[in-house]
Amino acid sequence: MERLAVVFVLASIAALAGPMDASARVLLTRDEALRQIFGSKAQVSVRSAYLTDGQMDSVRRRAQAPFTQRRVTYYVVQSDSALGTAFVDQGIIRSQTGTILIALDPGGRVRAVEILAWNEPDDFLPSERWLERARGLSRPANTRPGDAMPHIAGATLSARAITAAIRRAMALREILAIDAPGRR
Repeated sequence: MERLAVVFVLASIAALAGPMDASARVLLTRDEALRQIFGSKAQVSVRSAYLTDGQMDSVRRRAQAPFTQRRVTYYVVQSDSALGTAFVDQGIIRSQTGTILIALDPGGRVRAVEILAWNEPDDFLPSERWLERARGLSRPANTRPGDAMPHIAGATLSARAITAAIRRAMALREILAIDAPGRR
């Protein structure tokens, strides 16, 4: 009987606690972000690439950031002509995960950076104004905090993680020769 009382108490506590969410808080879906960036008439093609060890090393070197993905999924966006390419980068920001979409124009310049999911406290979430600073950047070296991208007081790890994601997207676009003449 005593065991039944313990089970009842534990079940009551669990029911009152409500559902527990172990995933990051979704701020924007990938499809919503792509429509917002490229427009509702844009056509999105999902592509995958399997990188060699040499290509993975090249991404790490060019991005000057960790990179362990052998399979890369990216999104080619076009309307009447090529509009750009997008990459989704997910990783640990400080101690929790964050998911970032980086959209590049056909010339390889940053078109937009959107935070799709964020599990860190909101204090570490960069402002839209800070994310806008990445627009137009085309060289990975410029995307480090303290260069074209300013430092974020109290959110240094967020700034580093997001700028590393931008550099990885730029490096992947180059390594995979996306938007190169003769390639789609």
